[in-house]
Amino acid sequence: MSGVSLRGATSRLILLGVLAGGLAAGCGSDPPKKAEPQTQTAAVPARGTDRAPAAAAGGACQLLDFFAVEQLIGVQFEVAAAAQRDTTVTCVLQKSGAGYPDLTLAVTPTSVAAAGFKTAAAPPGSADLAGLGLAAYQLVRPAPAADATAPGPAVEIGWLTKTGQLMVVRYRLPADKPQTEADGMVPRVAELAKFLDPS
Repeated sequence: MSGVSLRGATSRLILLGVLAGGLAAGCGSDPPKKAEPQTQTAAVPARGTDRAPAAAAGGACQLLDFFAVEQLIGVQFEVAAAAQRDTTVTCVLQKSGAGYPDLTLAVTPTSVAAAGFKTAAAPPGSADLAGLGLAAYQLVRPAPAADATAPGPAVEIGWLTKTGQLMVVRYRLPADKPQTEADGMVPRVAELAKFLDPS
């Protein structure tokens, strides 16, 4: 994978983290908590030796497992990169030598209550998602531009955990993929989110 592609993806993750961090800072008087992703106990598929663990990248990548991601959404990634901005930790997974598809995860401590989650955190056009955390949304975003180098449509799942974290996972398809394919990925990405936070 080219360095330019990975740096670009990491920059987008930092931007997502800044937005989430603003939400955390603006919703409550409690001081920010240290950004440490909190892991849950869940079954993980057997690992091979062909890829270094995604967790080796640190940050939010500690919550991701290449083999679990592959089993749950049906896409194999080989490269992981982590970043941190303020209290938000982020991770991006990509294929070697290709910018898209990619999978991003951002984790931010927050004092938002479940009752205010939809107003404070859910993007316009999103729908409620049951069975995940204290409150959750799902959203399919259209491709941002008719450009072969830009991402295609994206599936985004965001939720409030019982441990006071805002988590957002987003899967972006290549530019040549139709919106209907993104629609079909919603249940798979939702299952990945539930794997990341099985409480």
